[in-house]
Amino acid sequence: MSLRCRDSFLSKRCRGSCHLEDTDPDKGIAKSKEEIFNKISSFLKYDPKLLFPIIEKRLRTLCKKPNRKIKYHSKLGGYLLPYETRLEIRRKNLEDSLLHETFKAQLEEKFKHYLKESDIRVKDCVSLLESLLNQLYYQQGVEFADFILHGESRDAVDKSLPDIVSRVVDESPVVLKNKESVKTSLLMTIRDVVYNGTSEQKLFLSKLSNTYTMLFLLHCDPKITTFFSSMASKLNIYVCTSILIPAMSEYYLDPVNRRHWNLLASARDAGVSLIINETILRELAAHFKKIASIYESVKATTWKTRISTLKN
Repeated sequence: MSLRCRDSFLSKRCRGSCHLEDTDPDKGIAKSKEEIFNKISSFLKYDPKLLFPIIEKRLRTLCKKPNRKIKYHSKLGGYLLPYETRLEIRRKNLEDSLLHETFKAQLEEKFKHYLKESDIRVKDCVSLLESLLNQLYYQQGVEFADFILHGESRDAVDKSLPDIVSRVVDESPVVLKNKESVKTSLLMTIRDVVYNGTSEQKLFLSKLSNTYTMLFLLHCDPKITTFFSSMASKLNIYVCTSILIPAMSEYYLDPVNRRHWNLLASARDAGVSLIINETILRELAAHFKKIASIYESVKATTWKTRISTLKN
């Protein structure tokens, strides 16, 4: 998994993980620091003591104005959610629910479109699509989430996708004679969504991938992520034209689609030193000269064609 965050992985685990949803100042319900520690510890598969200093720091940060998200109630001797945060959580939950429904509807519509082209009907399209997503994250979760979030691990996803689709359809109640056509339709659907999805589809998959990543890290020993985070700051990487040229060509794309550009930016944010030498610089200059030459040639040909058309 790539290292690409300004915050450490450990801080990410604690962000918004205070589990204060059931607190209520009007009912006199608050949670002490120890109760929060114990609640978070119940989700971990390793000794949670390493996280306690980070959780304490996070609690202090979340209590600070002007962007305070939680509150320490001195009379109750614990932490709780203020009214504004409760409203924000409800709003986000409603937005996420609407996004999920939109994603399902768009996915189902696309799948039915491909099925219609093959003159086939499937009784429960949504169930089949949900099974596919579940299996994608179950069997290829780290690579699939990395691809959705950062555009990496594409080869691994491309290679495994047909096999996962095939397995999902084979285990479904789809009629035997229709299974191959359904596999093709399902594969085309998921590829459309993953590679050329709408803004809603991309947003939903990114949120789902972030959730998967968080759950994955909860089962991972923090010492491993700490090691890789510290190692990244010591890396010196030479960036060749096979990365630089595609990255520059993505300048006018939406930020979410700038895969090479985002890769470089994330590496830089993780502390990696990105280097080019004179050889790479000469190659880059040669590319620009070639591009300029092709442009001038095409422009000259276009003008000759226009002049010839006007004369005739």
